[in-house]
Amino acid sequence: MKLAVIQPRASREFPEFTLAPLEAAVAKSKLHDVDVAVFPELILPGYNFPKRHHPMAQSLSGEWMRNLSKIAQNYQCAIVLGWAERFEGMVYNSVTALGSDGDILAHYRKRQLFGDMEQESFTVGRLPSPIFDIAGYKCGFLICYEIEFPEYARDLALRGAEVVIVPTANPVGYEHVQDILVPARAYENRQFVAYVNYCGAQNGLTFSGTSLVAGPDGKALAQAGHDATALYVKLPEFSDYPKRILSTQLDDLRKLTDQSDVPHRE
Repeated sequence: MKLAVIQPRASREFPEFTLAPLEAAVAKSKLHDVDVAVFPELILPGYNFPKRHHPMAQSLSGEWMRNLSKIAQNYQCAIVLGWAERFEGMVYNSVTALGSDGDILAHYRKRQLFGDMEQESFTVGRLPSPIFDIAGYKCGFLICYEIEFPEYARDLALRGAEVVIVPTANPVGYEHVQDILVPARAYENRQFVAYVNYCGAQNGLTFSGTSLVAGPDGKALAQAGHDATALYVKLPEFSDYPKRILSTQLDDLRKLTDQSDVPHRE
């Protein structure tokens, strides 16, 4: 699988023409022969605009998804992005993957909302991420804050996910996520983690950039700086990593939990 990790400068204005830069990024990515282009959390209609989430949110059958489907199909490139979804009168912080044929591959609603803005703007999702295929890899979603919890990434690993795609909107002051937690999640679960952030400022919130793709050895395959950019990253084969440098935690945990004589406290 070859990923395009799109780190845009956060929009300061109403995004009537947001799909134009999204399409331009997909077109440029396809020149690099990528399988999937990944965009940050709530790129439609913008992360830090709580007053527009409800009035601008759309359904899975709405104009955003219809147009994105055409873009994916026209460029024969899968697309993953975060957006505000309206469903049965509620609004969710969601992520969707569209295949290179324009069909929806997978859809997920954020379960672990972060901070007052998200909790006031969105309904909590209830279902775990589906596992889906892109270019021969088993993939799963988490959104931003969720990668900071070992339980969410471990659940995906136990269900077979090899790549965790994480649209995010991580602000300045929380760089420990990119520096420590994303590499840790990748290492402890022997997964690739694609963490896709904004840079720049939006409505008083400054984003930290430094999007990255971490390999199952915990090391970054590529990492952005603090400016708008795109990373084009071809994932190595798992067999390219010597077993001696990979974690055995997942297998060892299974062995422990399979034992009937696990020690316990009285």
